[in-house]
Amino acid sequence: MRIFTHRVLESLAPVEDQLPEYLRQRLKMPDLWTALRQIHFPPPDSDLRLYNAFRSPAQFRLIFEEFFWLECGVALKRGKARTLPGIAFEIGPRVRERVKAMLPFKPTGAQKRVIQEIADDMKAPHPMNRLLQGDVGSGKTIVAAEAAVIAIENGYQVAVLAPTEILATQHAYYFKQILSKLGYVTVLLTGSSTSRERRSSRNCWPRAWRTWPSARTRCSKKTSSSTSWASRSSTSSTASASSSASACWKRASIPTCW
Repeated sequence: MRIFTHRVLESLAPVEDQLPEYLRQRLKMPDLWTALRQIHFPPPDSDLRLYNAFRSPAQFRLIFEEFFWLECGVALKRGKARTLPGIAFEIGPRVRERVKAMLPFKPTGAQKRVIQEIADDMKAPHPMNRLLQGDVGSGKTIVAAEAAVIAIENGYQVAVLAPTEILATQHAYYFKQILSKLGYVTVLLTGSSTSRERRSSRNCWPRAWRTWPSARTRCSKKTSSSTSWASRSSTSSTASASSSASACWKRASIPTCW
């Protein structure tokens, strides 16, 4: 295998390096062609410990380039998303009072800071792009509930997405507890829901929402590869009909469907 690899490298012309030269010099990285050769055929004086730990200059060069172009793509996508029109939510005294009435406990300083940042994003007229990270039990779900109240009080639907049905069921139970006192209807819809259950959930939707498809919205707690049938959003995600979601709708002239 080494013989074949050596013959291939000898038969190829040097590969053009796409990384800027100033960046390579700043990080003291070899050019791409040197890195490709050294990663297959390390120099005699190479430190094998660095190669075994994937920390040799050649390996670092290739690893860095992969993440560099990935980050460039993400930055371009984020910049494009900022130019798209979004929903500018209004956050007045009524919204703040409704959020306070929903909270089952006094939020921590970190939770207050995060929800303020999310509220500032939701007031802007462009899509929000935010990832909330925290340990288990740190209060991420209640922050998502606060953001949901902001959207609902502005007359929009909200869908909270979950990667598994177990987690979706847990969220639905929790959101029903804390949001029912505000008069919101909470519906659970999962990938294993039957057609009858789906029709029953839709019957719980206020008639007003069915006639205003452009007023639907989605507020995602986490960036995920799954989304639901919930429609337009001020956050970004992709859709799958089989994903799990628990959704909360503002009460209209119909009874709670549970």
